[in-house]
Amino acid sequence: MTTINRKVSAILAGVFLGGTLLTPIAVQASEQGRKNTTLGLGAVTGYLFTRKGSKVPAFVGLAATGYAYKRYDDSVKARHQRERARAARISRAARSARAVRSQRAAHAINVAHAQNAARASYLRNHPTKRG
Repeated sequence: MTTINRKVSAILAGVFLGGTLLTPIAVQASEQGRKNTTLGLGAVTGYLFTRKGSKVPAFVGLAATGYAYKRYDDSVKARHQRERARAARISRAARSARAVRSQRAAHAINVAHAQNAARASYLRNHPTKRG
């Protein structure tokens, strides 16, 4: 190998390793950010299709736009699923609270009936003590 090839290879290896080390491990984009990315890629893709010349970059942009839209749609579906799960938890808690109130009311009614029946029985057995 010549010295130029070695230098170029060393520079390329350094750029590649530096790029992988500086890249964030996990980037979390917001739903709005995903939407903006999809719209921006769509605009660039539209521009690339209207230009004269090679359409290969336009098709690459089209694939990137499709993937960005899929990621955006997945994040919307995940948000909806979280909202449904939260609503179900709240609804379950409300149903549970209603059930407890209903059981307490039924118990109070049963106690009142039992007390009235005991009072009526006592008055039947002791006719002189009406009151």
